[in-house]
Amino acid sequence: MHTLGPWRYDINPKAPEAIIVDFEGFTVAHLSALDNSTGARDLYDNARLIAAAPNLLLSLRKMLCEHDALQLANGSTDDRWPCATIARDLIAQFDPPTDFESTDTHGENTMREFLYIGSAPFEEDCAQVGTPDYSRRALAECRRFMGQIERHYPAPEHSDCYLTIKRESHDFGSYYEVAAVFDCTDQAACDWAYDIEADRLGVLRTWEAANA
Repeated sequence: MHTLGPWRYDINPKAPEAIIVDFEGFTVAHLSALDNSTGARDLYDNARLIAAAPNLLLSLRKMLCEHDALQLANGSTDDRWPCATIARDLIAQFDPPTDFESTDTHGENTMREFLYIGSAPFEEDCAQVGTPDYSRRALAECRRFMGQIERHYPAPEHSDCYLTIKRESHDFGSYYEVAAVFDCTDQAACDWAYDIEADRLGVLRTWEAANA
């Protein structure tokens, strides 16, 4: 998981260098270049781009969740526009990987736990293991469900928690569920995860309209 945003940048006017810092002022990256080099001329723009990365990633994820919800509501799991495929590829480079794609790379010292939330709203039918095209339909449902959860239960700012899709084994094959991953030493993250599991707001029983 990347350092939590928002990030900002500071330029040293006396030398071609800049630092990118997180919301607490800790250094995320340090940029430097030789005087009068191409790197020095681009330093300002590079710093701005790096500092904007967390917000850009969040915007891509929100856009893709809305796209997937709309497509699934229309009975499709395909990307409607090429930009959705491009966004999906970009997110795959930077987002915390889903558990079935990679192991957790968030570090050794964090006490992380997870809670299973489900693959779809609690009162809705969902794709069944062993049925034709299960993986594609189940993953599309999970992405749509993640988007609905995030609209009502946004992760608390500066807390170590996120939603992912977990793959588990079943007698008839692998199945997929949305899970809330959180640092159990972070009270805000714990409250967030258990609020989702209990659906404290009562908003996860049925699918929302795509434009809700």
